[in-house]
This record gives sequence, C-alpha cells and structure tokens, in this order.
Amino acid sequence: MAALQRDQLNRLCSSSDTFEKAQSILRLANAKTRPGSGFVVKNPIAIPAVCAYLASEQLNTGEVSLQSAMSAACVSKAEFSDIFKTVRAALSSEERNAAADITYETLVDAYRVHLREHAVACMEDAEAALPQLDILKERYGANIVLCAIFYWVCQLMEEPSVQERSLCQTYSIQPKAFKAVVAILDKRCDVIADQIKSHLKSPKKSPAKLRAMSNKSSKPAPSPSKKRADDSASFPETPTKKRRVDYASPTKPGTSISPAKRSSAAATAAFHAALKGSPTKLPIVQESESPGAGPSTPRRPRHAKVAEVVVTPVQADSHSSPSRSQGQASPTRPAVRRRFRPVFLEQQQWCAMDPKVERMWAAAEALRDKMVELHGHPFEVFVK
Repeated sequence: MAALQRDQLNRLCSSSDTFEKAQSILRLANAKTRPGSGFVVKNPIAIPAVCAYLASEQLNTGEVSLQSAMSAACVSKAEFSDIFKTVRAALSSEERNAAADITYETLVDAYRVHLREHAVACMEDAEAALPQLDILKERYGANIVLCAIFYWVCQLMEEPSVQERSLCQTYSIQPKAFKAVVAILDKRCDVIADQIKSHLKSPKKSPAKLRAMSNKSSKPAPSPSKKRADDSASFPETPTKKRRVDYASPTKPGTSISPAKRSSAAATAAFHAALKGSPTKLPIVQESESPGAGPSTPRRPRHAKVAEVVVTPVQADSHSSPSRSQGQASPTRPAVRRRFRPVFLEQQQWCAMDPKVERMWAAAEALRDKMVELHGHPFEVFVK
C-alpha cells in the first residue's frame, strides 16, 4: 500500500478498528479495480476515502461521514459518487463469488476432515449459537466468520491438517479478525465444545460389528412351532446320559404332595406335646398310596422307616428377657447394669494439667519457699 493512501486513512480514521477495516477494504478495492478487471476508476486517489467511509459504515461507528470523505478525496460530489458506486460494485461481486465458493462442505472436502457429516453439523450448530451473527458478518466478513467456525470445530475434533496460518493465506483472511472471531466462539459456544469432546470420547463401533448387528436384526425371529421342533430334535449320543425324573410314589406327576403337607400332622402333634410339657411319642403318619399310573419302569416298593421323635418339655420362661427373670427371682436386689459409665468421665481430659506445667508449678513453689525462708515473706517485711 502506498504511503499516500496510508496517510489519507490515518487522517480519516480515528480508531484502530476502523483503520484496519479500511486497510483490508482498500487492498481488496485496489485488486478489483485494476485495469482489465471491469471496474475501472477514473481517479484512483479517491479510493482510500471511499474505503474509509465503507469501513465506518460497516462497523457502524460514524467516524467517517460522507462529507468528510468527499473533502479528503478532493473530487467533486458527482465524481465521488461514481467512484463510490464502482468500488462498492467491485466489492459486492467479490463477496458474491466468495460466498458461492466457500461453504462448510467445500472446506471439509478440501482439508479431508474425518466424520464429514458430523463435522458439518457441528459447524452449523456453532454458527446458530453465535449471538448477533449478522453483525459479526458485517463487521469481519462472511468468509472470515465461516472459516473461523471451520477452524474452531476442527481444532476440537483434533484435525492436524487444519492450521490457522495456511487457512488465512489460502482465503486471504486477516489473522487479527480471524482470532477475534475464534475468541468469540470460545466464549459463547462452550456447550457445543463439550458436545464435540464427549462425542470424541464415546466408544465407536467398528464397521464389521455394525454390519453384524444389522444382519442379526434383519433375520426374522423363529416361530414357536419351529422352536418346539428344534427342542424335540434328537441329539447325538454323548458319554453322559440324560437324567430321568423318577417319582417317589406311584401317583401321577400332577398330583404330587408337597413335603409341607405331609409333615403337617406330625408338626401339630409336636406342638401340642410341647405345650403339655410331657415327653410323648409322635404318631407315625403313613403316606397313603393313591392308585394311579406309576413310572414306565418297575421299581421296588419303598419301606418307610419309622422314626421316633421325642419332644422334651420346653420352659416358657426361657424365652423371656434376662432382666425380667432376674427381677422375678430377687425383687429386692437391683439389676446390675452391663455397662458402667462414671459421671463426668468425659471432663477429665479438660480438667487435667499438662505434665510440663505441673513440673514448672512445683519448681515455682519450691523456689518460693526457698526465697521466703531466706528473706522472709514480702508482706510481713512490708508490715514491719
């Protein structure tokens, strides 16, 4: 940039933001209005003033007015208006071409980012989470915002191929504006950043496992008839034989008697005998054999063994509490507590004195007695 154009921008722009924005617009305007571009300016000396006015208009600062820009350009009002229209048309064509060429999909494909669909979705979510997106695009440019979001998401996804310097050089982006948009993303899109990091930490299934799961889910479930047929199919002979269920009595399997029902009579008799307190012999309850179809193989008749159950008398007072039984035996003698706790036992540690203090106190008393013996008591000496 020529020194004359820089000096003109310094006179018009009072803030650094407006000056940098005007510089970027001026570089682009010089490139788009050169001979052969289709946007020829008759008096190029007025281009810096037009760029300063456009920068102030885009940033909405109001630093450069139309009248001050015309005065700095040293051209007539009509000529300044023509130059302004030409420069604006050249810049708008550049923005349209850039907006048509640069998208998230083209950037992802150009840098070969892994998880293409997920990366594009994260970029769109980050763009939606940005507050005042239109103002950011007007201030920094749509391409800068788009490339900054792409770079920010790729850094969270740990893509080494995406670097800030190469990205700015490829798409002619100002590093300062680029870093400003990235800082806004770090500040406002922390929720999107946490989602991207959690998605990277989550375990991913391999394509082979995914295909196996899809094939398994596509197979129809077997019908009950086929399942019964499979269960009833004969298996090859193995060293271990199949266990056969035998019934204890020749009764039918469906009418088996539970052990609780068989021993109910014996338990009742034992209970009555325990209440009476006399040893008795329980009657033997024999199981009645009900006629029915027995097992397929003949078995020898089982002889029930006679078991004599002797019930000893149980004292009713044995279940009472120890304190109650002792109280009935000796009503005058109080019951001894199982745990003794002296009164104010917890205060001993607070009332105790440090052994070192006790030694110092004893030494002080000994010294006092010695001094009184040598010189007498001070109060007695004073009275005399």
